[in-house]
Amino acid sequence: MNRLLICVDVDGVCANLHPVWLRRYAEITGRLVRPEDIRSWDFGGLQLDKRILFGILDEPNLYDEVKEVEDAYMGVKCLRLMGHRVVFCTSSTPAGATSKMFWLAEHGFIKGRGLNVWRDVVICHDKSLLYGDVLVDDHAGNLETFRGKAKILFDQPHNRSLVEKGFVRLYGWHDVVNYILRLGG
Repeated sequence: MNRLLICVDVDGVCANLHPVWLRRYAEITGRLVRPEDIRSWDFGGLQLDKRILFGILDEPNLYDEVKEVEDAYMGVKCLRLMGHRVVFCTSSTPAGATSKMFWLAEHGFIKGRGLNVWRDVVICHDKSLLYGDVLVDDHAGNLETFRGKAKILFDQPHNRSLVEKGFVRLYGWHDVVNYILRLGG
């Protein structure tokens, strides 16, 4: 069995951020936007106030209400039990990084204290900088620039209009674990 370095995005892959993020946007603006209304990361056609939308990502308590993507913890646990290293690679605002780290720790994705808690976390917007064997992400742009051997698009409403090119679309953590098992893991 080959030990793989598996890079896993957080938002939309492990943390179900969109419902909380969009609810807070609605509370501020009075405009209801559902996760299924978003068809791309540029929020095309929705005419949202992006200053407010992205400002919410700086709220220190944003992740307090965020739920886990179904079976994410068990999927990550299975990959680790198979002998793989799982590293969380996520884009974040400086203010949001701490909140996201606490969320990962509270949900059991990362363990440790002090600097050790950062051992399996990489904060980066440009995922072409990552070194790894596999990337699991819900943003196709990140997959297009990743240089590893396997690129997995984690299915979400905001990426369903995309045509897969050079990556495979999977529909949940059960599919991710099975796919990596077939890779030789």
